[in-house]
Amino acid sequence: MNTNTITIKTGQSLKELVLKRKKTEKKITIKTVYLSGKISGLPTHEMERNFSTAAIECVNTLGVNISLIKPHRYKPLFNIDKWIFYMIPCIRRVKKSHIIAMHPSWTESKGAVVEYFFAKFIYKIEIIFLQND
Repeated sequence: MNTNTITIKTGQSLKELVLKRKKTEKKITIKTVYLSGKISGLPTHEMERNFSTAAIECVNTLGVNISLIKPHRYKPLFNIDKWIFYMIPCIRRVKKSHIIAMHPSWTESKGAVVEYFFAKFIYKIEIIFLQND
């Protein structure tokens, strides 16, 4: 019998069919990957390019079953335009991630260093270091 085929018996409820279908479906695990790298002080086009190349490298390295978190897409806490208020939502997203991917520019960024510290020592999540620049 094909794994995508379900035999329907007379008198089966919809609930039974749904449960049977769930048992036959393969589970696909989607890992959340937080992209970390320099943002402050870079021209917008350069920062966007860095995160785009990092995203491509993550897909090539980890596969397509990933969900990418790009920190530059998020607003600061309470919309206060200060560095620390940008970092609070980022640290929350690091905590929710399975993996943090460090762009080569991460050592030039105090925010990325903070994200690395939380990922490694507090949350103990997997860290990968990207090569492309």
